[in-house]
Amino acid sequence: MNHYELLMTLGIIALAYLSYINKNVNDKIKENCLLRPLNINNYSGFIQVEASQLDSGTSAWCRGESNVDRTCKFHYLCYNSLNDDFIFFHGPRSMASGLPQDRFSPALTDLSSVPNHNTQYFNFVDLPLEAMESFDQIFLLHGNSFIFNRFNPSNLMHVFHDDLLPLFHTLSEINYGDINSSDSRLLFFDGHAKLDHFHLYKLFSSQIPLLKSDLNKSGNSLVCFERAFIGLSNATTWYQYGFQEPQGSVRNSKITARTILLFTDYLKAKLGIEKEEQSQSRLNGILIGRRTNRLILNEEHLVMALARDLHISVQLLHLEDTSIKEAIQRISSTDVLIGVHGSALILSMFLQKGALLVEIFPFAVNPEHYTPYKTLVSIPGLNVKYLAWRNMERENTVFNKSALAEFGGIDHLSAEEQNRILDSSEVPLHLCCNDPEWLFRIYQDTVVDVHSFISAVRKSISEDLAGERDTPQIYPAKVNKVVCRKLMAVDVVKLEVNWQQPWNVKYLKAVIKEDIKYEVWIQQAFVDNTKAWILNTTGYIFEGEFLADSTYFVWVRCIINNQIGPFSDVTIC
Repeated sequence: MNHYELLMTLGIIALAYLSYINKNVNDKIKENCLLRPLNINNYSGFIQVEASQLDSGTSAWCRGESNVDRTCKFHYLCYNSLNDDFIFFHGPRSMASGLPQDRFSPALTDLSSVPNHNTQYFNFVDLPLEAMESFDQIFLLHGNSFIFNRFNPSNLMHVFHDDLLPLFHTLSEINYGDINSSDSRLLFFDGHAKLDHFHLYKLFSSQIPLLKSDLNKSGNSLVCFERAFIGLSNATTWYQYGFQEPQGSVRNSKITARTILLFTDYLKAKLGIEKEEQSQSRLNGILIGRRTNRLILNEEHLVMALARDLHISVQLLHLEDTSIKEAIQRISSTDVLIGVHGSALILSMFLQKGALLVEIFPFAVNPEHYTPYKTLVSIPGLNVKYLAWRNMERENTVFNKSALAEFGGIDHLSAEEQNRILDSSEVPLHLCCNDPEWLFRIYQDTVVDVHSFISAVRKSISEDLAGERDTPQIYPAKVNKVVCRKLMAVDVVKLEVNWQQPWNVKYLKAVIKEDIKYEVWIQQAFVDNTKAWILNTTGYIFEGEFLADSTYFVWVRCIINNQIGPFSDVTIC
């Protein structure tokens, strides 16, 4: 064998050996493919898996009475972009806890905090587990996914009221108040692009949020979620937009100043905003300016008058060329915030205690009919003053009939309807969202009557706040050691009842003696004649038609600032 033949022989042996090794590696991969998924797409954490890896099926745990307040947790919930449907695969270990009998009336839950809006409904399609084999590919997203809709992510009011604050509240509940410990990845299922305020949503997750478009895999594929949470709390919403009745504050809203302050503190910390030292020599003010419509046409004159007559140093702030971080930082340290009714005024939630919000309304727009920001700053405990100033002079308004309809144009309407709107002096109550008279009037520009405006602001600054407190709901414990005895006198029977205050009262430093009251119930045994007294002492001698040979039952409970504690155990007298 010559040198050339030797090299050829060694090469053939080497190729055979490599082929053998490659075959063993491939066989080992095939053997373990059911145990170790192949990571084919590092972006967003998707990994490709086999159907047999999800052989337990989907499970769901829901709580809540209706789609409006129901939230659900899922294990192995899947989504198919071809049919644009979520899928529940019924397998041998599937669980379905808390699902209503008819989850299509109208939906299982809402994807947004805006209730009962038909574009926000969530539901799923049922399939047997074996149907999973029919899909081309299956991608699994490991970890916790928080799936919801941004209601209107291009509008700052909606971003804060409908999305960020409910998201903060929901994540606080899931993570026992510590959002920083949350490892949930946010998934926006609304179909919108990232848009301008996307960076604000990123502050609520350590992972990059996903868009609905990220779920679009090629062919008839599945994207499954190891753990998914669906449903935003609406406990923090305070305003409804008029889909079913004219807009106004939410009845029996549960929002508190404490929640808003925790939210704003969290956001400022995430944005790196520190509290600025303020000059005490004069008041600071911010006027939120606009570039295209709803203009204040005598803006400069107004600013000069505020400085001259009220000694308020006013700076202009245009959100078009100011970052949200800078806007929040400046608003957080201002004394007076002024702006025409619009979404930017949602930033009034960052105002310091004692500050004044002045909301300007164009001609024919009644402030009492549009109150999202008044409702916000009036939440007990925020302690922010509010003033609505309305242009009452028709000649001080400038409108644009030929604008696009969505920006208040009315040229597309009949001449009769145009004349009716032009002659009107107040927009009638209406539903959301495209009432032409409302749009025409709200997009007007305004010449502010400086004398009227300065007088109203001066009065508001001089008025004291009501001093409402965001009092936490601290309830007294059970009243201790209730003792009752009969006092016998000639023809008179009295009941002497004494007790000790609840044991937790001594720890309530903010509670003064005058805030503590006691309610005493006395009932003659086996007779339906219970009598009640409200007292501010821990003992009392009761007089009445008590009988010496009768038995009486006595209960006592404590009341602190209208927070009613439990009744004591019954005492027999």
